[in-house]
Amino acid sequence: MQKSKEKQKKFLGTVPKKCQLVETFWDCPEISKTNNKGITLIALIITIIVMLILVGVTINVALSGGLFINARTGTQETEEQAILEEMLGMVEITDEGYFNPEAIISKMREKYTVEYNKPNAKITGKLGTYNYVVSETEIRIGEEKDIEVDIFTTQILNGTNIRITGLIKPEGVTTIAIPATLEYEGKTYNVTEIGDKAFAGVIIPDGYSAEDIANLDKDSEEFNQIANSQSDYKDIQNIDFSNATNLEKIGEMSFAGLKQFTTIVLPTNLKTIGKGAFGITAITGKIEFNSTLETIDNYAFWGSIGITEIAYNGESLETIGQDAFFECTSLSQVTFNCNSLKTIGAEAFYGCTSLTGEITIPNSVITIGNGAFHGCTNLTGIIDIPSSIKTIGNSAFSGCTRLSGVTFNGDSLEKIGYSAFSECTNLSGEINIPSSVTEIGSSAFMNTSISKLIINNSEGVIERSTMGTNRR
Repeated sequence: MQKSKEKQKKFLGTVPKKCQLVETFWDCPEISKTNNKGITLIALIITIIVMLILVGVTINVALSGGLFINARTGTQETEEQAILEEMLGMVEITDEGYFNPEAIISKMREKYTVEYNKPNAKITGKLGTYNYVVSETEIRIGEEKDIEVDIFTTQILNGTNIRITGLIKPEGVTTIAIPATLEYEGKTYNVTEIGDKAFAGVIIPDGYSAEDIANLDKDSEEFNQIANSQSDYKDIQNIDFSNATNLEKIGEMSFAGLKQFTTIVLPTNLKTIGKGAFGITAITGKIEFNSTLETIDNYAFWGSIGITEIAYNGESLETIGQDAFFECTSLSQVTFNCNSLKTIGAEAFYGCTSLTGEITIPNSVITIGNGAFHGCTNLTGIIDIPSSIKTIGNSAFSGCTRLSGVTFNGDSLEKIGYSAFSECTNLSGEINIPSSVTEIGSSAFMNTSISKLIINNSEGVIERSTMGTNRR
C-alpha cells in the first residue's frame, strides 16, 4: 500500500522549480524578481480573463512579455478533470508497484475516441479533445515531451526503463546501434522499447495506425502518397540489435517503409513485435525469431516481399497476428517448433504464393483465423489439423490449389468456417469430420475433388451447400 500512496502523489502535479508553497499559493523567486508593474498588469489581465471564463467566454491572450494564456470554458475544464478522475478510478497497482496503462487505455476506448502513443494519450470527450500522460508511474493532464539522451530522443517510462523514440539528427544515417542502457542525469536506464513510428522510412500521417494504412486501397492516391514518401530515416540500411539485451518491445510501425533495410537479426530478449513494425520493408532472406518472443502482432511484416523463410524455436510465442505476413510473396518456408502457439490470426499468411511443401501446425494452436492461408497456391501434401484446434476460420485454406488432403485429429474441433477449404481443387479422397464439430459453414469444401465427406455428428449445424460443386 505504501507504493500506491507514493504513486498517487504524482497526480497532484509537480512542484515548480525554485518555488515554495506559502499558504495557498506558489512563491516563485524568479517571478518575484521581475518588474512589479508587469506583475500587476498580468494579474489584472488574468483577473479579467477569469471573470470572463465564469460567464462561459473562451479567450486567447498573448502578452508582450511572452506569456500565453489559453482560457477555455469552465465546462471543458470540468470534462477534462472528469476524464482524468475516471482514469484514476481504474488504477490497479501491479506486483512490481506500477500501473497498467494499456489496461486503462483499453477501458477508456470503450467510451471515448483515444489516440495513444505511450505515454501520451489524446482523448476526445463530448466538448473537446484533451491531452494526458498515462504511463506505468503517473496519470495526469498534459503531454510528455521527448528527452534527448546521447544520439537519441527518448521517453523515460519509469524508474528503471526508457524508450527510444528516434534520433536527434537522423538525416543521412545508414546504421543504428540500439544500446542496452542509456545514461541520463547520472542514472542508468534499461532500453526496453522502441517507440511507435520511431524509425519509419515513410511519412505516416498523424493519427494513422498500421491497420488504417493496411486497409487503404493499394491503388488509391492516399496509399501511394504514403508509400512513396520519404522520412528523415529513409537511408537506414542496418539496425544493430546485438547489444540490445534489455529490449522487449518494438513498437507500432517502428521501422515501416524502410526501403534499404535488408537484413535483420532480432534481439535475444524481445517479447513483442508491434503492429506493422516491419511492414513494407526491403528485408530479404531468413528471419529467426528469438526464443523469448511472445507476440508477432498484426501486420508485423505485412508486404515485405523479400522475406524467404521464418523460423521460431522456443516455448513463449502465443500469437501470430492478423495479416502478420500478408502477401509476403517470396516466403517459401515457415517453421514453428513450439507447443506454445495458440492463435494464427486472420490472413496471417494470406497470398504467400511461394509457400511450398507441407506446413506443420503446432499441437497447441486453438484458432486458425479467417483466410489465414488463403491463396497459398504452392502448399502441397496433406494438412494435418492437430487435436488442439477448436476453430478453423472462414476461407482459412481456400484457394490452396495443390493441397491433396486434410486430416482432423482428436475431438476438440468445433467449427469449420464457410469456404474453409473451397477451391482446393486437388483436395481428394475421404474427409472424416470429428464428432466434436457442431458447425460446418456453407461452401466449406466447395469445388474440391474429395470423394466422400463423413460427418460424425448429426446434431450440428451443417449448411446444405457445404460440398458445393464436387469436381468428380
